[in-house]
Amino acid sequence: MAADHPTKDSTVEELIEAQRKLAVSANPMERIVGSLCMAARLKRSLAALPDAAVGQLMFDVVWNVIDVFSPEMAICQEATERLLEHQPGDQMMTRVWERAVFVGSLKDAEELVGANSMKIASVLSLCSEEIERKNPTIHYTRVPIADAQPISAQEFDEIMGAIDHGLRRGDLLIHCAAGYSRSPILAAAWMHRCGYINFEAALKQIARVRPTTDPSPVLLKSIKEALTR
Repeated sequence: MAADHPTKDSTVEELIEAQRKLAVSANPMERIVGSLCMAARLKRSLAALPDAAVGQLMFDVVWNVIDVFSPEMAICQEATERLLEHQPGDQMMTRVWERAVFVGSLKDAEELVGANSMKIASVLSLCSEEIERKNPTIHYTRVPIADAQPISAQEFDEIMGAIDHGLRRGDLLIHCAAGYSRSPILAAAWMHRCGYINFEAALKQIARVRPTTDPSPVLLKSIKEALTR
């Protein structure tokens, strides 16, 4: 049935029925994560409807089923909005090494002001953009580098030093704009520099846990040269 396996062309009614079934699933992952993902799809479909249609659904589907002012409803709405904030292809911060190294984006760094479930103690920014919102419990360092230009010896040494100092404080987030190139490359360089694993193997390890990794050829070449100095 379409309600069991919704497609991109499923109607709002079919998405509602699919979410209802997920909500009573015996599988905890389906019941929680599946329901939230389906809620995100439903919200997109609802956004395309005219006001009158949404209002009618409110009376036909919602009013007698759930208290719209309940705390449960507020939690579901917040969780759904957060899912929608991360567009397809986005990836949240990733632990790339069990020894406290995370890779992420500028958005990940800014979101630490509201929640720090990963217990990040330090943030190293490789962006030219400043982090607008900062968590007062976290130590921030910024060494901006370009993605499409070779890294200088001074920049490389400064970043290696910043990673070293950051890890002394605890878990460290290394971030660039999207978390695709600069931050994975420099995290791999650190893993090589400290003797954990060679650079190429480190990049492969990072790509396995962070599939969006897409190193800049120019920056990659200059990092390899820096590691031989």
